[in-house]
Amino acid sequence: GSAEGPGEGAPPADAGNGMGVMAAAEDASRDELLVKDLFEATKMGYVQAVKALLRDVPKGRASALLSRRDSQGHTLAHWAAQAGKVELLQLLSSIGAPMFDKSDDSVGMTPLHWACWRGHPRAARALLDMGADIDSLDNAMCTPLIIASQHGNAACAALMIKMGADPSAKDANADSALHWAAYKGDMTIVGLLDHLGVAIHEDDKYGQTPLHLASLRGNMEVVEYLVLDRDVDVTVEDNEGATAQQLAVRKGKGNVAGFLRRHSQGLWKRPLREILSLNFVMELLGFNQSRSREDSKAPFYVLIFNTIWSHVVFLSCIYGDEQMYDQHMTAVICLLFMMVQWVFFILTWRSDPGTVRDVNGDLERRYEEALNDVEALANGDSKVNLCHTCHIVRPLRSKHCRVSRKCVRDFDHYCPFVQNTVGQGNYRYFFLYLVTFQIAIDAFLWLCMVKLWRDGWGWVVGLTLIYFLPFWLMNLGMCVYHAQLVYGNLTTNEHSNRWRYGYLQDAAGGFHNPYDKGFLANVVDRCCPDRQDQFDYEQPPPNFNINYADLEMGAFGSPRGGAGAGADGRASGG
Repeated sequence: GSAEGPGEGAPPADAGNGMGVMAAAEDASRDELLVKDLFEATKMGYVQAVKALLRDVPKGRASALLSRRDSQGHTLAHWAAQAGKVELLQLLSSIGAPMFDKSDDSVGMTPLHWACWRGHPRAARALLDMGADIDSLDNAMCTPLIIASQHGNAACAALMIKMGADPSAKDANADSALHWAAYKGDMTIVGLLDHLGVAIHEDDKYGQTPLHLASLRGNMEVVEYLVLDRDVDVTVEDNEGATAQQLAVRKGKGNVAGFLRRHSQGLWKRPLREILSLNFVMELLGFNQSRSREDSKAPFYVLIFNTIWSHVVFLSCIYGDEQMYDQHMTAVICLLFMMVQWVFFILTWRSDPGTVRDVNGDLERRYEEALNDVEALANGDSKVNLCHTCHIVRPLRSKHCRVSRKCVRDFDHYCPFVQNTVGQGNYRYFFLYLVTFQIAIDAFLWLCMVKLWRDGWGWVVGLTLIYFLPFWLMNLGMCVYHAQLVYGNLTTNEHSNRWRYGYLQDAAGGFHNPYDKGFLANVVDRCCPDRQDQFDYEQPPPNFNINYADLEMGAFGSPRGGAGAGADGRASGG
């Protein structure tokens, strides 16, 4: 027979190697799919799904998979921290996943940074218990405390400081957590950090203090706090020789610039030419840019003008007119309620709205105790309501008014038409003012229409009728709305933000008002409040569930920027 060549009729020599390569490729493909599923489950916070995915994976292989990163350079721990799932973080830690590594992106945050960014104090506490560096730095030299301050997460900021974070830490631009809070305009964080000892006078790389940053951003509430409450020097200049007022002018923040100017110069210490100017008169009356929209005096003066004008037209054109003799009773009612409305207007305007007063220091002591309760800070299960601006524990249903700059019991709203906050102390006067004004304007407009019907068109009465119709409609809507609030024993603030307050929700998350006691009892509660200064939190209503994320009305979990906000390119005041 013929001889066969070497290896002829046998499998190739490298066939075994080829099969091994194919098997390795299949394993790599399975690993890629598994890693993808792990990241998806972790992002969603599905603890059981992560356990199921890793159940049949050998320990050595699992360790390698857990060390993988996603396409953006983030670890599984980053996404678990963002989800705020403590159980998931503990699971990843127990099976050897890296828990403290920085991300491989341009930001370079750790999982602890992410927990503070997203406002998850429990996750932050869990990472700290595992050994995370509380003062770890991202690529912009931001600590977790600074990140929490950038994104308005008061609970995380307080937790970081109470757990030992350096309150004086600064980023690459020498901005502290307080600098960032002032820049962002977050009065809650500013008040908290100031109370916890973060310096309010230090400047940054550009020579700018927190006052400079708040001013160039037009953050009026923060500026007022720093200047009026903390007596910060408004004449300090930055590296370019600019004061806070000059920065506000340069950035077009007229309200802040006007406030700082009045504070530094005074109203009557200006040149005579300026005092005699129309702008000075307008500023004196409140028609200027140095006030916020809520604090503007324009609505107040409009209301006074309308009231006086209606009196003038009524007395000069209608009351005493012999042709209106059959409307005498309506005219008497109109005159009576025109007078009575002044009484309730003045009471609403000048009465204390129900300021929360710390007479013996007990409220501040309770505030300190709450901040020192690290477990409550981390778990968000405190049963007290804190005001970081007044630095007190305040009653349930109260709120810090940004305009009057004080905590008010049963806070309803700030009314620019009466230039006062409406709360427990003056709500009954406010409601009765709405009612008496409505009766007076109803009678007045009716008399105007009768006058026009009988005498024909008259410019004074006709234009007055047209002018007052929008105000009549607006006040009617206010009367109906507040009548509904009284009927349900709710405040305007609670009705507008009912899904934000835990004590107004039932176990399923639906709306539930524990203060609704029936019509008559509700009227008594809203219009004849108990004057005893006792605190609602001592006897919490059913389903009471306030946590630190609810402080100052609103959850702080939603970020104001991306994860890289630590280097958001804040421009110099120049």
